Amino acid sequence: ATIARQYDGTKTAAGSDFSSFDALQGGETLTLSGSGTVGDENVASGLAVALGTLALVDGTGQASNYSLNSASLNITQRVLNSSGSKTYDANTDALDTDIILSNLVSGESLNHSGTATLSSANAGSYTISNLTGISIADNAGLASNYTLTGGTHNFTVNQKAISLSGTRLYDATTDAVASDLTTISGRVGAETLTLSGTGSVADANVGVETVTVGSLALGDGTGLAANYTLSGGTHQLTINQRPLNATLSRQYDGTATAAGSDFSSFDALQGGETLTMSGSGTAASVNVANGIAMSSNGDLGLVDGTGLASNYSLNSASLNITQRVLN
Repeated sequence: ATIARQYDGTKTAAGSDFSSFDALQGGETLTLSGSGTVGDENVASGLAVALGTLALVDGTGQASNYSLNSASLNITQRVLNSSGSKTYDANTDALDTDIILSNLVSGESLNHSGTATLSSANAGSYTISNLTGISIADNAGLASNYTLTGGTHNFTVNQKAISLSGTRLYDATTDAVASDLTTISGRVGAETLTLSGTGSVADANVGVETVTVGSLALGDGTGLAANYTLSGGTHQLTINQRPLNATLSRQYDGTATAAGSDFSSFDALQGGETLTMSGSGTAASVNVANGIAMSSNGDLGLVDGTGLASNYSLNSASLNITQRVLN
């Protein structure tokens, strides 16, 4: 009888691994039960089997018409499988360090080295035929007992996480629009991407805010958007104070004082918000005129109204001096 199986690290020759008999008659068939042993567990052909409990079993023929004279075992290389993954890096390399071998006999291990080649550099799932480019070597197991040929070798190229950042002036909204998120970090090499849509921040006020992606979406540039993802990235929007130009207005009083209490209007308040002013500055002229510049802003300052003064900065102030009404 000839028994054949893959390497399994044992010396067992099981009847269930029966391959063939040499002298069956008239096209009859038999099988084997039980098991025997061989002297060496490693890959080899024609290993002599100590019959042990091996016994003939009826098939289309009767076992009682035959006797089991001898048995041999062919141990073939155990077929290894592999899996691996990497983050998109614009090349087709599948490095040994990114690959894990499987279907090893329990307790055994092998070294592997080299570089396999994927059919595409892009994110996706790939099969590498026979893991070509990777070689195996002895470790806690013998490489000669194994083969990569015929195994299932899968490799995944994962999307690369992209981070977004940018700045805008305070606008009283929680919007984080693509046009404000001008820095796209994490791209490979010189690849470019586009960005569209609108995300959001939790707080509309001035500060550094984390962006929730919302409808923000990557688009192809010189790189493919499908190779990247916004998931897992760090997305931040810096909201800066919006500069205001203030207009003060009062009647002529013979002084150059420009008091915050004479506040008239701001040019760029957002969302219907209001602010007032405190302190005073000094105008460049004491005479009746419109749009008199400040020679000094002094201690003029913004004061909360329905909006927060901290969301704005005072860029400039001007004074309108009107004629004094006489009685």
